[in-house]
Amino acid sequence: MSDILKIEDLVIQYDTDSGCVHALNGLSLTLREGETLGLVGETGAGKTTTALSILRLLPETTGRIKGGEICFEGEDLLHVDEEQMRGVRGNRISMVFQDPMSSLNPVYTVGDQIGEAIRLHRPELSNDAVEQRIDEILQLVGIMPSRKHEYPHQFSGGMKQRVVIAMALCCEPELLIADEPTTALDVTIQEQILQLIRELNEKLGMSVLFITHDMGAVANLCHNVKVMYLGQVVEEASTEELFQKIEKKGVKVANVTLHVGLGTFRPVKVDDVTKHHMHTEFYRVDKEAADLMNETKKNGGRIICVGTTSCRTIESAADEQGVIHPGQGDTSIFIYPGYKFKMLDALITNFHLPESTLLMLVSALAGKDQIMNAYETAVKEKYRFFSFGDAMIILDD
Repeated sequence: MSDILKIEDLVIQYDTDSGCVHALNGLSLTLREGETLGLVGETGAGKTTTALSILRLLPETTGRIKGGEICFEGEDLLHVDEEQMRGVRGNRISMVFQDPMSSLNPVYTVGDQIGEAIRLHRPELSNDAVEQRIDEILQLVGIMPSRKHEYPHQFSGGMKQRVVIAMALCCEPELLIADEPTTALDVTIQEQILQLIRELNEKLGMSVLFITHDMGAVANLCHNVKVMYLGQVVEEASTEELFQKIEKKGVKVANVTLHVGLGTFRPVKVDDVTKHHMHTEFYRVDKEAADLMNETKKNGGRIICVGTTSCRTIESAADEQGVIHPGQGDTSIFIYPGYKFKMLDALITNFHLPESTLLMLVSALAGKDQIMNAYETAVKEKYRFFSFGDAMIILDD
C-alpha cells in the first residue's frame, strides 16, 4: 500500500492574549491507503489542530502554519490555492466533527444538505442522479431514505452523527477524518458508530484518521496508533502487534466498558467523602470477558486493570465472593481508602489531579503514604500527568 497522507515537520502557532503558542511543533505522521490510524493524546496535544490543518481550516486570524509539509497523494496541500482546496474539502478529504449539530443547518432537511454537497462537487449529475445518490448514502449509514425529508431536530444524537457521516461520504472521499465522532453519544450508540466506520473502511477501502481519547475504540477499530503530546508524536505502534506482544507473554486481554461520569473528575471538597456526589455511570461486561476473568482467578492468575475506568467497571460487576457477572447497568461506585477490592489485583494508571476521586482510588489500593511518595518523585522527575502521560503500576500485596 502506498502513502495517501504524509505530514513532515509541521509547525503551527496560535496567537493568544498570552502570546504565541506552538500547537504543533515538528509533527510528522504517515497514513497509508486503506489504513485506519488512531491519533490519541490528552486535551491540548494538537489532535484537532492536526485535522484542521490538513483541510486548511485553521482560524484565519489566530492560526498560522510556520513550516512543514502536508502531502496528500503526493501533492503538498500547503502550496495549492484556495480554489483547488475547495475541490479537496468534502470531495477527496472529508471530516466528521465531534458535535454533529455544528455541521447541520437546522432550517434545511438532511436530504437537501447532503444534496448540496453532491451538487457542489458533482455538477454534472442530474437531479434524479443526485436524489438516487442521497438515497444510496443514507441507506449505507443505516438511515431509511424516506427520512431525507426530515430536519436535524427530528433525529436522535446517534442518527444525527450518521447523517454527518453520510454527508462526509457522499462524494466518496479517499480520506475520512473523524474527530472524536462518538464523544457526545451514549455507549450503545458509540459502538454503532464505530462499527459503521469499520464497515465503511472495509467496503469502500478509504483511509481513516480517527481522533479520540478512547484507547478501547482504537484497539477495536484502528490498524495503527500514534500518541501525541505537546504537538508532537511521542509514541507509535501497530495495534495488532501491540496486543500480540502482550498475548505472547501469556497475558490474556478482556475488554470492558464504562461510560465515565462527571463526578469521577470533580475534586472532592467535602470533609466526609461519603457525601461526595458520584454521577451514575453506565457499565457493560460481556460473557466472554467475565468468563475469562473468572477462569483466570480460579487458576491462580491475577487481574491487572489498565486504567481506573476498567478497575471501577470490574469492581461494579463483581460480587462479594470475587466473581464477575456478565451484564450491564448503572453504577455510582466510589473507591476510597478502606475499600476492599473484590476482583482487582494490580493497576496500571497515570498520575491524577490532586483532590480527585481517582487519587483516592489509587490510595485505597497502595496506601496514602506510598502514593504521596510516588507523586513526590513524579513532580521531582517532571513526569507527565493526566491521560496519556507517564504511568505507574500498583501491585496489591
